[in-house]
Amino acid sequence: MRVVVGVDAVGESKARVGILHEKLVGAEQAAELTAYWRERLAVSKALLESDGDHR
Repeated sequence: MRVVVGVDAVGESKARVGILHEKLVGAEQAAELTAYWRERLAVSKALLESDGDHR
């Protein structure tokens, strides 16, 4: 499976992230990966918007 990640600037202080998986075996795997990335990106967003002290 290959993962393609794109990051586009949206204004001066924001970015849009797009993630594409290639060669998935079906809709169930796609749904699992969508949930996985949604959660990981939410954690990343929270960390980037905080003071960075989340140990």
